[in-house]
Amino acid sequence: MKRTRPLTSVLALACIVGVAACNTSGSNEQQPPAITAPALPARVSASIATDHAPSGLIVGPDAVYVANHRGGSIQRIDPETNRVTTTVLVGGQLVFPVFADSVEPLWACTNVDSVLHQVDVTSGRLTAAVPANCNGGWRSVINGQVWGVSGGEISDLWVIDARSGEVLLTKPLERSVGPPIFAGGRVLIGSGESGITLAFGPGGAPLTGIPVETPWLTEAGGKIYRVPSDGKLAELDPVTLAVVRTYTVPAHEGVDPTLAADDAGHLYYRPDYTHLYRVDIASGVVDMFLELPWAETPTDIAWGFGSLWLTNFNQDTVWRINTTL
Repeated sequence: MKRTRPLTSVLALACIVGVAACNTSGSNEQQPPAITAPALPARVSASIATDHAPSGLIVGPDAVYVANHRGGSIQRIDPETNRVTTTVLVGGQLVFPVFADSVEPLWACTNVDSVLHQVDVTSGRLTAAVPANCNGGWRSVINGQVWGVSGGEISDLWVIDARSGEVLLTKPLERSVGPPIFAGGRVLIGSGESGITLAFGPGGAPLTGIPVETPWLTEAGGKIYRVPSDGKLAELDPVTLAVVRTYTVPAHEGVDPTLAADDAGHLYYRPDYTHLYRVDIASGVVDMFLELPWAETPTDIAWGFGSLWLTNFNQDTVWRINTTL
């Protein structure tokens, strides 16, 4: 199809060719104002352009890694320069683990084929691939093992050696369970339909279930929290799962919440598409901390290198946030 040059481009070209004619025409017509990008919030110290649809974040020893869901890539962000330094292509609909271990290889799931990939971010190579029904669900790297809970109508537990990629265990689980986390010397999986929190020893050895409901069981800043949809964020004892303290926060009904902790006694909680709240752990005060660009899914937040990091799914950016302001 033949494309026609826009009229504004033709007029601009005419003025370039005949500058004198354009300047002496006597016209008082005003030029339209230049379009400028909206100013960043004061707390945002850097906005870093990424591949398409950044979602997950992992803080490594010397960099921040971002999984670009629709771009199918992992990118390394240098915290010294706030720039992307390397890009590794993995595959479509990429998802990071909920929790990673900086001393173990990086793992990510491609939802398009439900395969878990071991990624060498230094060489940019994919070093292992394990079909693991990982479309949906959760993954965590714990004590040298990848613990995966599959999504969908049927849930399964997968335990994989994080270095060799060997599948160590698969077993069925009830539906609607949460991500695997490490607490109290065990791997815990948040309760599903039965209301029983599952507990496992090394390699997936089953332990006695804990009769405590733990919807949205997660870890932040070395503590474990239960985040139900009623707006009652609760810190739990890592052994008994008894409630240590409760914070009243906005409810997250209908979306997956995200939670992170800084090193100054605060939690950062994202319950919806456009808001980030800060919780003072000592006083219990909850403040609306930052208004975010709209995103079709509430994506990740993480703490590292003295800053909070946040992915903007629909903006193709990662924000570095100064929490001292």
